[in-house]
Amino acid sequence: MSIFGLRLQTPLEYFCVNAIHRHRGSVNLLEWNGSNLLPAPSNTRFDNLMKPVSILRLQNAYIPVDHSVYHGLVELSLISDGKTQLPTPAQMAQALSACPELKRLVLKNVYAKGNHGHPDPGSVRLLKLSYLDLECTKPRNLVPLLKMLQPAGQRLTLRISLSDEPEFIENFHAFTDRCMSISDTIIKPAEPNVWFGPLNSYAPKLTKLTLENCDFGDSNLGSYSRKEFAEGSILWPHLHSLILNRCKIDPSLLEVLTGSRYLEIIKFWNCEVKVSYSHTPVQATESMFKYLFAHSDVIIIVHNDD
Repeated sequence: MSIFGLRLQTPLEYFCVNAIHRHRGSVNLLEWNGSNLLPAPSNTRFDNLMKPVSILRLQNAYIPVDHSVYHGLVELSLISDGKTQLPTPAQMAQALSACPELKRLVLKNVYAKGNHGHPDPGSVRLLKLSYLDLECTKPRNLVPLLKMLQPAGQRLTLRISLSDEPEFIENFHAFTDRCMSISDTIIKPAEPNVWFGPLNSYAPKLTKLTLENCDFGDSNLGSYSRKEFAEGSILWPHLHSLILNRCKIDPSLLEVLTGSRYLEIIKFWNCEVKVSYSHTPVQATESMFKYLFAHSDVIIIVHNDD
C-alpha cells in the first residue's frame, strides 16, 4: 500500500503519514500509544516528513534515539512498560543535546543503560526546561540521567522516583546542587519509608513539595529531627505549599517539614496518622492539628476519598 507515492512497510509509517494527512501536510505533534515495539521508519525519506514534529510522545513504542525526529523538540515523553529498547548514555545525551529548546521531558522506565568501559558523555545543559519527570520501578537506574542532565531555566518542576541507595543519594544531591531553580518537587519513593535521605538537601527556591505514599517512619527523618532541626536548620526555607498524598504521618516528625516561615498551605489527601501506644487515632489527629494551629498560620486542607 502507498500514500503520497510512498511504500509503507511498518505500522509507524502508516501512523505518521495518516497524521500528516489529517493535518494537511504538516504535523507538530507525534503521539503513539502502542502495545508492541515499533521499528523505525524504513527509509530516510521520512526524515523530511518528521521535521515539523516538535512534540513527541511515545508509550510502549520505540523510535531509535539516533533518528532525526529527536531534533528541535520542545516536549519529549517516553513511557515504557519495561520492554522497549534502551539507549546508551551517549545516545541519550546526543538526542537531548539536539533539543536545546526542550521545555518538558518525561521519561518513565526509560533510562540510559550500558556505557561500560566508556567515558561519561558529559552534561546536557537545557536552558528552557521547566518540567522534568523521571520515574522508574528501580530508581537506581536513573543515576546516569542525574549525572547527565543540567536544567538551567528560571523555574523547574521535578517529579522523580527516589531510592535510598548511596550512589543514588549522592548523585541526586549533586543534581539538586547544580539545579538551584527547583521550585516544585513531586516525590514518589520506591519504598514508603526510604524517601527523606535523598530529600535531605538544601533547596532554597523550593516553594511546593508533594509527597506521595511516604511513611514518616523513615529513620533518616527521625535523625534529622533530633539533630539539624534542633539546631534551627531548615532545608527548604521558602517552602510555601506542602501536599501529603496517601502518607502515613507521625505528628512528632511533621514539624521537620513545616519549619519554613513562608509555609501557607498544607494539604492532606487520604493520609493516615500514625498512633503511639498512649494515643487513640482521634487523639493523635487532634494533637497534630493543635500543633499546626499553634505554631503557624497555615491553611490546612483535608480530603479523603472514602
